Amino acid sequence: MTLPLLFLLSSVSSSIDADSVPLTVEVLWRTTFIEGVAAGLVEPTGAAEIGSRLWIADAPTGRILSIRSDGTLDALVAHRGDGPGEVRAPYLMAATPSGGVAVFDIERNSFEEFDARGAFKARRYLDTRLLFPKGMVALNDTVFALTGGVIDECCGLHFFRASGERMEQVIETGRVKDPLSRAYVGGGAVSLMNNGALLYSAASHHSVYVVEGNSPREVASIPSSYPPTGDRFSTTGPDGVTRMDWKFPRSTGVYGIAGGRILNIVTFRAKHRTLWEVFEATGQLTARIEVEEAFTPLLMTTSGEIIGWIADPVTDEPSIARLRVTLGAD
Repeated sequence: MTLPLLFLLSSVSSSIDADSVPLTVEVLWRTTFIEGVAAGLVEPTGAAEIGSRLWIADAPTGRILSIRSDGTLDALVAHRGDGPGEVRAPYLMAATPSGGVAVFDIERNSFEEFDARGAFKARRYLDTRLLFPKGMVALNDTVFALTGGVIDECCGLHFFRASGERMEQVIETGRVKDPLSRAYVGGGAVSLMNNGALLYSAASHHSVYVVEGNSPREVASIPSSYPPTGDRFSTTGPDGVTRMDWKFPRSTGVYGIAGGRILNIVTFRAKHRTLWEVFEATGQLTARIEVEEAFTPLLMTTSGEIIGWIADPVTDEPSIARLRVTLGAD
């Protein structure tokens, strides 16, 4: 069942400099699947745009769904299993330049390759295991960028060959002393700009980078937007039980938009809020708005709209949503 809605997300004004311009976030549709093969959608973790279809990965249920551009259910692409074309926990996805889709299966620690029709092509295991991966993009058909932390290592952005071999890592996680917390909060949102450069927004602290080749350049940093989680990710209570803050505030989407600007999206899952920011290419903050729903972006479409999911404030049940972001008179 599809529930089409068209409205503005409720917003909370935020004070920035006097030269700021209006920023609007508009929901074009949001869909709650309640029957058929999509029953029990738990937590969408990745997406890819394939022609007029959107593929959505739901790691907890071990499925990849295909939906049409209007939000209606199209097909079940893959389900849980160990055979060719079956997945265990499809986590992140990236469309490849040749028209296929690469799926990072977090349980199997592998790349699962499909063509645009959903036919299985290959399975390749990674030689390095990332904890709490947060982003994936195909630089070309043979090299992928994955973000996340690795125990006893420094960085959050990793480059892998399609064969599964890790080539290098860049951008230190920083501000974290505990090795386990450092690995879990490492990584962040990632996407490709029109010029082929990589955009990366660190999850654990508010810094946005442009990466050309393997050389990162910080372009924006406003730590006051939200405090770095760091060692607070893992806490041990009086009962001796260690608890991890899986919903810690973090940048969940970063995209290049018109005029060379950068859109950064910060999700506050525990507080059911989302912070939307626009930076100039120079790093100057141009616009900022908070909305009173916890939205987690999954991808930016070729038309410039954002696909993601909105968590119900009571049940945390997800609904897939398509959003339009408008800056000033754009």
